[in-house]
Amino acid sequence: WYSSRQEILQQFPNLLDLHMESFEYSMAVLPLRTDRGVLGVLVLSFAHHQRFDGADRDFLLTLANQSAQAVERSRLYAAEQTARQIAEESGNRTRVLQALTAALSNALTPVQVAATVVDQGTQVLDARAGFVAIFADDHYHLDVIAQRGYSADAARLFRRFGMNAPVPIVAAIRRRTACWYESRADLEAQFGALPGWMLDNDNAWVDIPLIVEDRALGAIGLSFVAPRRFTDDDKAFINALAQQCAQSLQRAQLFQAERAARSVADHAARRSAFMAESSQTLATSMDFETRLSQMAALAVPELADWCVVSVMNDDDTIRLAVVTHVDPNNAGALRMWTSQTHLLPSTDGNLMKALAMGGTAFTSKLTDEHYRLFAQNDAQMLHYWRESRPHSMITVALTAHGHTFGAVHFGVGLNGRKYIDAERAMITEWVNRMALSVDNARLYQELKSANAALELRVAQRTEALKNSRDQLRNLTGRLQAAREEERARVSREVHDVIGQILTGLKMDISALGRKLQQENSPSVSRIKDMNGLLDEAIKSVRKVATELRPAILDNFGLVAAVEWQLREFETRFGIACDFTCSAEQVALQEDRATAVFRLIQEALTNIARHAEATEVAVSLIEQDNELLIEISDNGRGITEQELSATRSLGLVGMRERVNLLEGTINFEGHPNHGTTVTVKLPLTA
Repeated sequence: WYSSRQEILQQFPNLLDLHMESFEYSMAVLPLRTDRGVLGVLVLSFAHHQRFDGADRDFLLTLANQSAQAVERSRLYAAEQTARQIAEESGNRTRVLQALTAALSNALTPVQVAATVVDQGTQVLDARAGFVAIFADDHYHLDVIAQRGYSADAARLFRRFGMNAPVPIVAAIRRRTACWYESRADLEAQFGALPGWMLDNDNAWVDIPLIVEDRALGAIGLSFVAPRRFTDDDKAFINALAQQCAQSLQRAQLFQAERAARSVADHAARRSAFMAESSQTLATSMDFETRLSQMAALAVPELADWCVVSVMNDDDTIRLAVVTHVDPNNAGALRMWTSQTHLLPSTDGNLMKALAMGGTAFTSKLTDEHYRLFAQNDAQMLHYWRESRPHSMITVALTAHGHTFGAVHFGVGLNGRKYIDAERAMITEWVNRMALSVDNARLYQELKSANAALELRVAQRTEALKNSRDQLRNLTGRLQAAREEERARVSREVHDVIGQILTGLKMDISALGRKLQQENSPSVSRIKDMNGLLDEAIKSVRKVATELRPAILDNFGLVAAVEWQLREFETRFGIACDFTCSAEQVALQEDRATAVFRLIQEALTNIARHAEATEVAVSLIEQDNELLIEISDNGRGITEQELSATRSLGLVGMRERVNLLEGTINFEGHPNHGTTVTVKLPLTA
């Protein structure tokens, strides 16, 4: 309470600096206090001295108290109104989202979904314009599929853009979060100066990515005329709108994909059924002409209103084979025209060119110019074409096994029927299948005759080859027998003749040496050297005779000869040898025993030359009237390349020797674990 100016200035001397000449003489300052605290202050100024006695103070305090209560009531009322307004807006947006959900449930395509979301979003948020863009099939470009409020230039220029475009909506997709631009300054701070058509006098923008299951489908963009502060409710509503849009877009895309897949599946099922029916029909006959007629009958009316089939003769001339028309009254005219021209009705009037190309000619829309070309100055035929008015035509070459032997021409036009690109592919596939079936009928007899002739020639050549091989094998057997006989003869002559001569010579030189020794002749040492040379010569003769034909093989049999050969091999090459035999003797004829011995010799020679082995094992086992021979080593192991090498004469000789004995031989090599040769021979020829 301040009753005078002096009290006021004494309490607040800084008021003098305000130069307030008309400053009040008295002042009352009362707090506006409620149960929740002080709301403000009530200041009362008087232009005269006021003493503020008890009655004045009670009155003014009561006034301040009532003022505080009035202020509190007004604030509560304003808060209630604000809460009610927020609740109404929230309820309205909830109803909008519910209505949007209902509307989106009826939207079957992405365009319908986007248009619904743009319309609802711009209306509820009071946006000037909005759009929805989704990814194209290349997953790089964005296509605007729905927009509202944009100028024609903006809609045209902003129809498609790539993910490298410096625009807000791309930034939202890359960041995978909503981007809020409450003023033009916010936008320009991130993207700089944007084209005028893109801004379009707007001052606030929001771009929200459309994301479902962590996959971006596109984005929503909204723009506002005035700068705008996006509240939490605004952001929650816009995010909910975007989420509903994304889910509905995904559902629409899946629905479209399912419908497209179902359409493709239905078309494929019908095509498969027609293909199967066609194959079954043509399978009833192997006659070439019959199959051509069946093919034309299948095509009309399923694929065409009329069908003409022509084939090429052996002299490359064209022959009309079949003419089929859905209207029998027009079939005669069509046949007459094709018979007169010897040409299929093609847009260039030349069947030979179409056949040479071996492909498909497709005319989606025929005009009167085409009809004149088909008629070839024939007024009657021109009238026919103009009356029948075919709309679309397809010519497909009959090509099978790399050979074009004719063509099929299809035409449609009745009841507004026309061909589309998809039918072109289907008809081409059908003709290609039918061409194969038709050509098979033509090739059947040729193939049958050729097979019969070929089988006869093969039988004749097989018999000649068998006889030649038998003769060669018999000759080989005789050559080997002759070689063994010659070896035995030469061995005996070397052993008996040259050996006896050398032995007699040694005896004479020995006698001469004793005589010279008695006479103390200086030639005694030379006689001793000659005796040594004769001993070496006798050993060499014996060795040559043994290698040509071991006498032990003839005198003591196969088992003893093999044992001797293994001892010789071990002594010569230092490779340890082990020998196993199931009996003391093996009952084999002389020529067969010789062949077995030579086999073992050849195997040991191969081991010494190539195997790099330190151990060899040989076994001879009699079982079931067969002789089982097994030669194994612990060397490097024979390779597949060595087994198949044509220059491995040792292996070839072993195989041929076994074949002569009507046996089997097998080579088995393991890298670094040796080689095993297994031979099975009958004991008797």
